[in-house]
Amino acid sequence: MKVYLKVLDYVENTILFLSMTTMLVIAFLNVLVRNFTTFSFAFTEELLGPLFILVTLVGAGAVARRGGHFGFSLLTDRLPEGIRKAALLVIVAICVVFSVLIIYQGYIMTLNQFNRGMMTPAMRWPQWIFSSFVPIGGFFMAIEFFNFGLLKLFGGESKKGGA
Repeated sequence: MKVYLKVLDYVENTILFLSMTTMLVIAFLNVLVRNFTTFSFAFTEELLGPLFILVTLVGAGAVARRGGHFGFSLLTDRLPEGIRKAALLVIVAICVVFSVLIIYQGYIMTLNQFNRGMMTPAMRWPQWIFSSFVPIGGFFMAIEFFNFGLLKLFGGESKKGGA
């Protein structure tokens, strides 16, 4: 399990690093060009929005395994051990189902855009490429919510800052 979690961490961190770096460079260049020339990089907005979605969803997954989404535990901490585990199971199940719904709806949206041949307005790139970030991010969320549940229920480590 440790190797699996390390590989998952590496993949998530790589996606987050590349996405955030790309967003930073695009935004920085956009400000420079806008302030020092008459040219505009307005077309880069087509990149920033989908990258922001990818970072949000993959980041939400990365935080999930560490228990960051389950911080309000006033009620569950006061429950007996057996009921606390049952409550955790219900919470994790709801989160996984929510993530699977994101994957499903993102897949449907991506497939529709692919089948219709939709292109981005300014750059004329296939829209489905950017829409695929939704099911990809949802996949990471589902996996990490599931991992959180396993780690909490079966006594594994949920990294630093776990709930």
